[in-house]
Amino acid sequence: MTGPESRPGDDMPPLPPLPSQYGVPPTSASSAAGAAGPAGPSSDAAAAGGPTPEAPASGAPAPADPPAGGPETAPLGAPPAGGPDSPAAGAVRAQQPRRAPRASVLLIGALLAGLVGGAGGAYGMHLAAPAIGGSSPTVVQGEGGGTDWTAVAEAVSESVVSLQVSGADGTSQGSGVVWDDQGHILTNHHVIATAAEEGDITVLVGNRAYPATLVGSDAATDLAVVRLDEIPEGLTAIARGDSEAITVGDDVMAVGSPLGLSGSVTTGIVSALDRPVSTGQSSDSLVVTNAIQTSAPLNPGNSGGALVDAAGQLIGINSAIATLGQGGQSSGSIGIGFAIPIQLAANIAEQLIETGEVQHAFLGTKTTNGTAELEGSAIVGAEVREVVADSPAESAGIEEGDLIVAVNDKPITGSEHLVGTVRTLNADEVATFTVVRDGEEQQIDVTMGVSDDLGD
Repeated sequence: MTGPESRPGDDMPPLPPLPSQYGVPPTSASSAAGAAGPAGPSSDAAAAGGPTPEAPASGAPAPADPPAGGPETAPLGAPPAGGPDSPAAGAVRAQQPRRAPRASVLLIGALLAGLVGGAGGAYGMHLAAPAIGGSSPTVVQGEGGGTDWTAVAEAVSESVVSLQVSGADGTSQGSGVVWDDQGHILTNHHVIATAAEEGDITVLVGNRAYPATLVGSDAATDLAVVRLDEIPEGLTAIARGDSEAITVGDDVMAVGSPLGLSGSVTTGIVSALDRPVSTGQSSDSLVVTNAIQTSAPLNPGNSGGALVDAAGQLIGINSAIATLGQGGQSSGSIGIGFAIPIQLAANIAEQLIETGEVQHAFLGTKTTNGTAELEGSAIVGAEVREVVADSPAESAGIEEGDLIVAVNDKPITGSEHLVGTVRTLNADEVATFTVVRDGEEQQIDVTMGVSDDLGD
């Protein structure tokens, strides 16, 4: 800052230098920390908060590590445990198709970009009253014209912030959204991971920097909440939308700080819904999110930023992208980005704010991708390879060999999809699992338990 007065955050450390490629990774003199934490066992703990993927059943091809240049799962903006040039990039490789070229799924050091709102103008757009008290205004699009993204950007620009994090493992930067008027900021776990034990967090609101304290973090869903130590006057929470109401083809905007460029916005559409994306490891279970897929360009530094709809309402937290890479290098955005749906994010955020911890639903199965014959054709799903003793699954009557094909009437396409779906359920919630057993379809009601292993 150049003014004569000392302002909050004037002593904010300079942004870390950008690497030669795309990421905005944690940097350290001795090592670089993975954004989503170290990799662990991939499939040996069925009790770790839900179904656990493992190798495919006999007769199904075993997934192989992606070849050079193929897709992999790694933090985008945080280098792998082995260093910035390591292909592992601090995360578990996704089970991708074996045909080249394949796109890597990367966490964006500061997650994908979020939305920004703009002044009312073209096409008769105007700013409506906020959807919730004290939140950013929602935008009403005019009839017969295209989406006025200027109005959307103006509506949300004050509710998307930048984060600078430093700790024993180095420094990193990312994005976040203003959750409420109490100074809570929602971001990604991998953005603040370097400061999880001991470190400093600085939040840039507009052109002012404020120190912040970690409230709680959840590696299993890659979400975290920090709180500003000083609440700026006029701090505006972002208006929240409904990720259950969006459809493929809807217009969206991403807002965040790609490569440290705060307030950047990009636009695109919802490309797919309920897309299972694996981005790392928590305890013995994969970090899997049934994400919103978007074509809005996202890049390192956008992690934790906002994905908003045409009304300027938050529908997702940007967290990862698919990228084509070779030799540990990534290509940056290729128009395939992923955001954590707001329904899941809100559930986790409120638990973190209230208790600093998260209770995760627990099913108690080990599963793999599988198929079964049903009514003369094959159906895909998650095949149960093992049922944990005294687990909710066992108590409800789920058996080894069952093919889980739906949860609460939503189709399940494979093992990771089931893991991501269980993450959206609440402990003690009764969920209906549709299974195929001996060629017959049946429904089983399961009262979800509480995971003992997730939530750190």
